[in-house]
Amino acid sequence: MKNLILNKINKDEILKKVIENTPNDANIYLVGGYLRDGLINKESFDRDIIVNNISSYDFANIIGNIFKVKPILLDKENQIYRLVLQNKKDFFDITKINGTSLIEDLKSRDLTINSLAINLKTFEIIDECNSMNDFGNKILKTSDVKNMLVDPLRMLRIFRFASNLGFKIDKSLLNFINQNASQINNISSERIVYEMLKFFEGKYSNIAFLDLQYNQLLKELFPFVEELKKVPPNLHHHLCLFHHSIETSNQIQKFYDSSNVNIKAHFNEIFSYNISRLAHIKLAGFLHDIGKPKTWVIEKDTQRHRFIKHDEVGSELVVPYLTKLKFPKKAIRYVEKMIKHHIYPSSLISSPDVSKKAIDRFYRKMDEDTLDVIILAKADRKSALGVEITKEIVNNNIKNLTKLEEGWFKFCQNNKEIPKLINGLEIMELLKLNSPKKLSSIINALHNAQYDGTVITKDDAINFLLENFK
Repeated sequence: MKNLILNKINKDEILKKVIENTPNDANIYLVGGYLRDGLINKESFDRDIIVNNISSYDFANIIGNIFKVKPILLDKENQIYRLVLQNKKDFFDITKINGTSLIEDLKSRDLTINSLAINLKTFEIIDECNSMNDFGNKILKTSDVKNMLVDPLRMLRIFRFASNLGFKIDKSLLNFINQNASQINNISSERIVYEMLKFFEGKYSNIAFLDLQYNQLLKELFPFVEELKKVPPNLHHHLCLFHHSIETSNQIQKFYDSSNVNIKAHFNEIFSYNISRLAHIKLAGFLHDIGKPKTWVIEKDTQRHRFIKHDEVGSELVVPYLTKLKFPKKAIRYVEKMIKHHIYPSSLISSPDVSKKAIDRFYRKMDEDTLDVIILAKADRKSALGVEITKEIVNNNIKNLTKLEEGWFKFCQNNKEIPKLINGLEIMELLKLNSPKKLSSIINALHNAQYDGTVITKDDAINFLLENFK
């Protein structure tokens, strides 16, 4: 493990420049995530440095002069400075020692795996918190559980690390979080949203959910989970609704892991909060059935469980929930769209006489989110394996959804941008609209008519609008 870290530092040209320009009487220590990532041979762009015998301000200016950037003061009381390099990717956080010594500083951190340090002058590794041992055992521990209350967001970060690394959480730490979960409500919504999305971005979020499922923190973050847990397995679902929701998110991860380069590139796209589209679709996967408890009916004669229009109800319920958490509007619209249409792909391809026009209309309606809703439909199918769901049903559904997925790429290649025959202002004047609220749906209908060949000229467009919207 030690060699992994040292090799990473030796290959880091940015750190080399910093080390070369450090004053002889200054002590500087690389700490935190950079070293943690080094233990799994992961590339890092953030470098946290603790300084001694020199002020963080002076050292931040030394680095600033090297890379021709200006330090930004993040925290006046703790003298924390950030430097974002010109490539906008690499950055430094420079701080003084927190406490009376470096060891006290390291022991005050959230997790032992984040409490490793290396002296950048002597290359001595300081591991007073058994960081490498805990990393090797894949366990998330803290030097003192009370460290969680220094910043209660740390309680959520613990589960984020479990999701990203696949590590188990120490029982004493889990118990402490369970007892103090309400403290998360003292944290700003924006910080919670970021950590929540990072949680869903993790490859092992399903494993992290196993530690989270009985923890009070789960209820604080997702107050609707108790309702999900009340919906039991049925003939079409082998899992209760809560675990079906987790498994749907997990299946999305599995589809991503086995996808080709083009699909991975789509889901690696930065979406909101500088976090990938993958995190957002996995969040939507977890939330996709939140409308079921309110639509749950058991038929007296057949004992069949019904959830009529749960997709529509769920899309309505999710908006106030995400809005209260202060999710970005783009993310809210996206999750709402995914929930509302998650049944759409399977319903479309299950029709024996579905037309090319109907499929093309689906592609146009879902637009850049087409792959997302197809992957969600696939994951939903793979997560529902009740008694009446045979392997043949599942395989046929996945096969047809894959065809729909492949068709989307062909559709993108073959469809050129349609000409704009009439603009929004002209449409409002023609139809005497007082507000643009309905304009988007009208324009979409006009575009569909153009794609179908019903509308070709501007006169066709005017006649179409007058006939359908006057």
